[in-house]
Amino acid sequence: MNKYSPLAFEKNLDAWFEKLASHYTFDEQRQLLQSFDLYQHFYPNLSRTSPIFNILEMLFHLRLDAEGLSAAILHLLIEKNKVTFEELKPKFTQSIINLLESTLRMEFLKDLYTLKFQDNISPEEKQARLESIRVMILAMISDVRVVLIKLVERLYEMQHLDAQPKHLQRRIARETLELYAPLANRLGIWQIKWQLEDLSLRYSEPDVYRRIARNLDRRRTEREHLIEQMINTLREALHNSGIDAEINGRPKHIYSIWQKMKKKNKKFSELYDVLAIRVLVNTIGECYSALGVVHGCFPPMGNEFDDYIARPKQNYYRSLHTAVIGIDENPFEVQIRTHEMHFESEIGIASHWRYKEGKFDTQNEEMNQKIFSLQHCQTESNTTDLITQFKEEMYGERIYVFTPKGKIIDLPAGSTPLDFAYHVHTSIGHRCRAASVNGKIVQLNYTLNSGDQVSIHVADQERPSRHWLNDTLGFLKTDRAKSKINQWVRQQDRSKNIAEGRSLLNRELFRLNVMEYNLEELASKYRYNDLDSLLEAIGLGVLDMCSIADALQDRVFPPNSPSIKSKKKHAPPILIQGHFNNMQTYLAECCNPVPEDHVVGYVTDKGIQVHRRDCPLVQDSSFDEDGWVNVEWGSPIGLMYPVEIHVKADDRFGLLRDISDILTESKINITAVNTLTDDDLIASMNLRIEVRDAKQLSKALEKIDALSNVLEVSRMKPSIENSTLKKV
Repeated sequence: MNKYSPLAFEKNLDAWFEKLASHYTFDEQRQLLQSFDLYQHFYPNLSRTSPIFNILEMLFHLRLDAEGLSAAILHLLIEKNKVTFEELKPKFTQSIINLLESTLRMEFLKDLYTLKFQDNISPEEKQARLESIRVMILAMISDVRVVLIKLVERLYEMQHLDAQPKHLQRRIARETLELYAPLANRLGIWQIKWQLEDLSLRYSEPDVYRRIARNLDRRRTEREHLIEQMINTLREALHNSGIDAEINGRPKHIYSIWQKMKKKNKKFSELYDVLAIRVLVNTIGECYSALGVVHGCFPPMGNEFDDYIARPKQNYYRSLHTAVIGIDENPFEVQIRTHEMHFESEIGIASHWRYKEGKFDTQNEEMNQKIFSLQHCQTESNTTDLITQFKEEMYGERIYVFTPKGKIIDLPAGSTPLDFAYHVHTSIGHRCRAASVNGKIVQLNYTLNSGDQVSIHVADQERPSRHWLNDTLGFLKTDRAKSKINQWVRQQDRSKNIAEGRSLLNRELFRLNVMEYNLEELASKYRYNDLDSLLEAIGLGVLDMCSIADALQDRVFPPNSPSIKSKKKHAPPILIQGHFNNMQTYLAECCNPVPEDHVVGYVTDKGIQVHRRDCPLVQDSSFDEDGWVNVEWGSPIGLMYPVEIHVKADDRFGLLRDISDILTESKINITAVNTLTDDDLIASMNLRIEVRDAKQLSKALEKIDALSNVLEVSRMKPSIENSTLKKV
């Protein structure tokens, strides 16, 4: 018998695995049973009543696929310290491992929940924090199956909470009520939501729970008799109206009764909806017809009607709710819905899961749109893979990080500590000098991740750095932060901007080892009237160092510079007019300019259109004369220039690695390296590299210059030969 056949286990498990066989393919059964086989290795004496089966049964009822069930099994083993995540990696498919990893990340829930109690806050602030945490949880999860696994695990834990100490019962119950039950509600999983709520009330408010339970039990016989009479009356009336309906008593949950008592400030005996029935029909039209029959039999109570079919709840719950004066003048709540609506209300988003395909049913696009509007987010996407789209459609590319006091800050993905600082307050950003993430000092261009706790270290004086505006260095992601810095820079007087520009230009000339250059010529090249105007533009950030490096290409790599040929094509035209240096360029089809043609650019809504200078359109008077700008061909990408650079730094562990990482990310090849550290722990590094042009070299040198401990970095003169360089 095949080891992975469903019949390979004890007879008392045969029926359960045969049930799986009717929903999963053989390959899916195989991967599921591989996980189960590992579990059975650690727990050989399994029975049908073992905890693993309770959890799997609940997940199976939620229609979770084989990968989800496998991840749930493996997660239990990790929680019980039987295996580690690293040990499981080589044994299972990547999709199962990814799902397991996401499930493990959900362990941060307890830490998040604890954060909101760090200081004395108002009830309003507490609720705001809780909502932010719930949003953050969903935003950090790229696969909805993770939420289903964690909800079921929490439900099982709540069902077996008796064995825990009282103080732990209360903490877990409160956490469940404030985090897990709302998540179940958010996904429309009613059957889990009400169980979590009732169990939470049982342990967090045991006296309240017992009092309501006693009242329900005391009137049980009377209540069941009244409900039976009500059902018989409505069944006959609906049958006479030609409506095929299923009617039953609806259990009223203790937590919802408690909420009604608090909200309406009423005693248990004064609640009208303790008596409740549910009517299930086949079509939406029959729902409204049945409503008419109900109101024809029993008078409705004023202001107690809700149409959640015409106006579904945010989690797409659909039903008609009405309250009527029923048998013996007793108030009854009546819910009317279709069988399909009832199924959807029980297991929510999981009702759109298809076993065979392992993904959500996307044929009902209206349903999908409602699911993804859970947080008032609208979408027009028709993408079919809703597992991955769950995160993207609801929240987009966002991250959620903490202040030291636990407040959650919502930022675009890719944001840095500087973006965080400017989001908190402009002055915090202007005075930012350093940052800590999760208690460790990081660079200001560190990329934040959801769940990080960020602390900003500030100076007394507001003085943002112009370097922060340099996109090459990656200090800022958000336009808000960039605009705040630009405003500050423009408020400084002209002399300071000129001085800052001179400092930046001198540093760039030093790094590129360009000496005795006519700066007036550089200003003229950018069409500035004088050198001060050029320096002011650099100080204000209008011109960045990459643009300067472009202009210095011929000085850095003269035409007779040694180069290495490759088969790559020529670079596109590069715009050198300062105010347009970030715009795209594209070739005009009318004259099809090629490298070595004299060219000129025209500003369009698509970018800079490049023409040959002898193109007839260049002479066309209908073109706006101010729209023409100077462009030049870039250096051929096919030529790689060998360059030696020198780095001087206070020696530290990992310095050479960090420099190598920058060059690798910049797609620069390293051909030789030599390092020497003197008695004062000053490291001198010479590296031979291959670059495409001065712009690529400038970007790399600027990033190296920004590394901690680096004192200076520059290009070495081509005439300098260093025979001690070691090839790599």
